[in-house]
Amino acid sequence: MGMSENQAKHSLYNTGGSDVEAATMYFFENIENPAIQGPLRIKKQASKKSNKFEADPESVMMIESMGFSN
Repeated sequence: MGMSENQAKHSLYNTGGSDVEAATMYFFENIENPAIQGPLRIKKQASKKSNKFEADPESVMMIESMGFSN
């Protein structure tokens, strides 16, 4: 069992990006969802200058250190 970098980014994005426990729970609840397998794509919103989600590197590293790999 492993969480890829894409899965970690999807999980962090969909849980607000700051709580590793919530992201891990999201992953397990959506493990069969093919949408979290590919790159994270965010629809552009007119009110924002940038639509690119940047996962907190420390959160991604923490998830990977728990045995999940990319």
